[in-house]
Parts: sequence; C-alpha cells; structure tokens
Amino acid sequence: MVLPDEALKQLADRLTALPSDMEIQIGNLPQALAQADVAIASTGTVTMECAFFGVPTVTLYKTSWSTYQIGKRIVKVKWLTMPNILADEEIYPEFVQGAATPGLLPEPRWSFCKTNRAGFKSKSGWRKLFRP
Repeated sequence: MVLPDEALKQLADRLTALPSDMEIQIGNLPQALAQADVAIASTGTVTMECAFFGVPTVTLYKTSWSTYQIGKRIVKVKWLTMPNILADEEIYPEFVQGAATPGLLPEPRWSFCKTNRAGFKSKSGWRKLFRP
C-alpha cells in the first residue's frame, strides 16, 4: 500500500483488517506504480498516474452524504475518475458512495485487472489519453 504521508500511515496501522503481510510505503508512488500489477485508487489525480503507468485500477469515491448530494447537483459529469472523463468513456471501473465498500467490489471488475495488464477496458480510451 502506498500512502502520501505519515498521518495516513498511522491511520492504516490502526486498522485491524489489513493483512499482516501488507507493506505500507510512504511516498515514491511512481516507483511503486512502475512495479504494480493492480491498484485501488481514489478518483482524483492519482488515477492519471495509474493510467500513465498502465496499471489496472479500480477507483473509489466516498464522501459525506451531504457533500455528495450537493456535489452531484452542481457538477454534471458521467464519471468521477479523471481518465474516464478525459476519454469520455469508462476506462477504469468506478465505485461511488454506497458502492464503494469491500463487499460490493464484484469479481468481474477484478477479472479485467487480472487479465488485462494494460488496465483498460478500451485501448482506444487509453490512446485518447496518451497519444504519441
């Protein structure tokens, strides 16, 4: 697991649900993504880094109920994940609010990650993001 700062690492250390063999790293995300087989990421800019490195990624977004209700009335987009927005198609699967729970991350979404090293449901979507 790669976290951006010590405060989040301390929070992760307190979680008892983490596997005992899970390594937690602070920073150096590009190096970690260069070696990654799969990622779980928030829907922000980190998904662009995942896309750049071609890492299969499942994206999550969860906020308070009130913030989500206000936001969805103000911001009108099909997706929250930046590569999806830029490609105008779902490249990375998204799990938002109530769907962003461990029990609701369905196996078919992980299957695409396991079988598609490029990490994209659509090669044309990736090309829209990173044209030579």
